Amino acid sequence: MKKIGLAFLFLAATCSILGQEAKPDNSLKGQFDEIKSTSNNYQDFKVIKETTLDAFWKSVRDSLALDRATVLNNDQETAALKSEVASLQDQLAKRDGELNNQTHEIEHMDFLGIALTKSTYVALTWILIFTLLIVAIVLYIRYNSAHRVTVNTKREYDTLQSEFDVHRQRTRESETKLKRDLQTELNRVEELKGMIGGDA
Repeated sequence: MKKIGLAFLFLAATCSILGQEAKPDNSLKGQFDEIKSTSNNYQDFKVIKETTLDAFWKSVRDSLALDRATVLNNDQETAALKSEVASLQDQLAKRDGELNNQTHEIEHMDFLGIALTKSTYVALTWILIFTLLIVAIVLYIRYNSAHRVTVNTKREYDTLQSEFDVHRQRTRESETKLKRDLQTELNRVEELKGMIGGDA
C-alpha cells in the first residue's frame, strides 16, 4: 500500500515537472530570448524574420495596451476607493457627531431651562431635599413652640375666664343683696314716712 502511494506521488511530481517544461514562456522577455536564440547570425548582427519581429511588436503593443488598461482600471478603482473613503469619512464624522450628541444627552439634562450634568442635577436635588428637610424641622420646632404658647395662653384665658365668671357671679349676688337691702330700707323709709304722716 505504501509502495502504491509512493509510486503515485512520484508519478504526480514527474507530470508536474514535465508540464512546466512543456509550457513556452509567453512573456516579452521569453519571446525576446526565443527570437534571439532562433535567429541567424551574420557577422555581429542577428538576422530576424520580419514576421517574427512583427509578431513580437504586436505582443509588445498588446502588453502595453494591457498595462495601460490595467493602469487606467487601477486609476479608476483608486478614484472610486478614494470617493468611497471620503464618503466613509463623512459618515464616520456624522456618526461621531451623533455619538457626541447622544453622549451629551445621556450625561446632561435640562432642569428649569438650564442644561446640567446628571451628577450636578443629583447634587442639586439632594441639596434641595436637605434644605427642605431643615426648613421643615425649623417650622416644626417653631410650630411646637407656638402651639405650647397657644395652649398655655388658652389655659390662662380659661383660668381668667373662670375667675371672671366667679367674680361676676359674686358681684351679681352682691348687687342683688344690695338691691334687696336697698329695697328693704326703702320699704322701711316708706313705712316710717307713712307712720310719721299718719301721726301728724
